[in-house]
Amino acid sequence: VINSILAGPGSLLDLPGGQNHLLDQILSKVSEKHRPLASEIATALIAAEGLNKSIIFANILSQQTREGETLTEALVLKSLLDAYGAPGIKLAQYLAFTHEFAEFQNVLEVYQDSAMPISYFEAVRLITQRLGSSWDPLKYRVKSIIGSGSVNIAIELVEIATGESLVVTVLRDNIEVKTKEDFRRFELLISSLIRNPTNSLSLDGSHDSVRDRSNKKRFEFVTGLMGIIKKSVELEFDKKNAFEIQRQATKLYHRNIGGWQVQTVEARGLTKGGLFMEKAPGEVARKVLHSQPEVYNSAMAALVEVEFGILRGVSDSGNFIPLPLIANPDLHDGQVLLDVSNRIVTILDFGQALGISNLERDFAIDLLRIVVGGEAPKRAKELLEKWSVEFKSKQVFSELQIKEILAHGERMDIFVHLISMMETQGMSLPLSSIHWILAANRLMIL
Repeated sequence: VINSILAGPGSLLDLPGGQNHLLDQILSKVSEKHRPLASEIATALIAAEGLNKSIIFANILSQQTREGETLTEALVLKSLLDAYGAPGIKLAQYLAFTHEFAEFQNVLEVYQDSAMPISYFEAVRLITQRLGSSWDPLKYRVKSIIGSGSVNIAIELVEIATGESLVVTVLRDNIEVKTKEDFRRFELLISSLIRNPTNSLSLDGSHDSVRDRSNKKRFEFVTGLMGIIKKSVELEFDKKNAFEIQRQATKLYHRNIGGWQVQTVEARGLTKGGLFMEKAPGEVARKVLHSQPEVYNSAMAALVEVEFGILRGVSDSGNFIPLPLIANPDLHDGQVLLDVSNRIVTILDFGQALGISNLERDFAIDLLRIVVGGEAPKRAKELLEKWSVEFKSKQVFSELQIKEILAHGERMDIFVHLISMMETQGMSLPLSSIHWILAANRLMIL
């Protein structure tokens, strides 16, 4: 509705000064400290979207606020990222670590993959469409929608004959086409942010080469993340990998630690259109944190012990020699359910998890040593070039550039810029190694 008002001949955006007026109104919700950066991003969005720019404004203005509240800075930023679907969400999670976006860290660091929920009737239609002939409406009843990601929807079903609940995850409607288009638009946005100064225009139509040099320095590292983000988003579509990882995790996580039964859900089946799993008991861990913090701490300590072992390659057998296991970067207390009365901890959602070889883990460990400041720039250069040969890319890295990155100080800020540098120079990094470090960082936070 809002877009129909903003678009077309005679609309506000079509009037002289209308675009600037609307942009000023939106940016007035952003603090003075953050307004220059917000203005840079908004200008690039308008340039990248071209004739579709009204959609960006409409998306911002349509954000829901609590009764009596106005549009907030956090909602403005979130709406800009949401406009690019899965790529925007993945980028937000990396930007949260960087000094370039330190001003927005409070918004970015809690950014999770969530999207507009669907209705009950949309869920029924989606299941029928995605599962096709494998869907039997006489066997199952759709109970509720329990998760709405940017790519996948999790739906609770009830088996009519037994009353047993289970969960099926299916892709959103037309998400394959939408994600491809999101990436195309996303790449246009990044190009606009780091465009050549001689071709740039500010909102009033004048050249602004100083701002463009600042943009290029602030945003050019994002180009090195594009390949990684693409591979990460592709995982969301890989039901076979999710099914295999879930089955492996069922055995790996079956432990009794400190009086808690640590587990994950069993993968029940895989069809062309969906992944079926048992339903986990309990409630989301972060809710327990507020009501019973001591119970929460005890349960999460048990889970962290299991996760730390898996990161080191230690399975449920307690092996001394590391084994190829899995790397799950998406561990947080919103993905954990606690059944307090039965002392059960259940970890959910392995959609971003990957199998990791011992070689890929060794690379991740060397990378971690560098980002935590355990290696001097010269030694870091030697290590990275050794791994470049190992992964068949044979790149030569600049010791000065590595030194500049290490000077950032914060380990995850260093990590993001380091992997961006390596990818930009042609080294294709194993996504499993990147996810291993993200998983290790999650454990440090927990």
